[in-house]
Amino acid sequence: MPCFRVFSSKTGKFGFCYACFCFCDLSAVSRYTTKQRKLREKYPGYPEGYWKSKGMGIGIALGAGIGIAMDSIPIGVGIGVAIGAAIGSRLEKQHEDDIRPMVDEEKVLQRQSLMLSIGTFLVGVVVFVITYFTTR
Repeated sequence: MPCFRVFSSKTGKFGFCYACFCFCDLSAVSRYTTKQRKLREKYPGYPEGYWKSKGMGIGIALGAGIGIAMDSIPIGVGIGVAIGAAIGSRLEKQHEDDIRPMVDEEKVLQRQSLMLSIGTFLVGVVVFVITYFTTR
């Protein structure tokens, strides 16, 4: 089972440390979701860009599927971004009465989310590189 090589005897304690990091990351995502839910209760409506980001997420997911069917995932994701932009713009127009400017608390939460995403990506790259070179 190649997907479980991080936990093999060649990588030793490293696999356990990675599993602990994943647990902490999931915990941080859970706290982020809770804070976001409380902000939605405190400030009714949706912040600017909310529906565009939802549309982009849907579009990228659709694009990845299209890319798999085309046997070129990067091209499919590019197509998905275009589809997502169209979906997001349409959703923004549908909900323009519910859209409000972002409050400072949401800006801070958005910045924290970005930092968590970048940190998770970097740890993932490091884990990949270490696992790749120790299992060769």
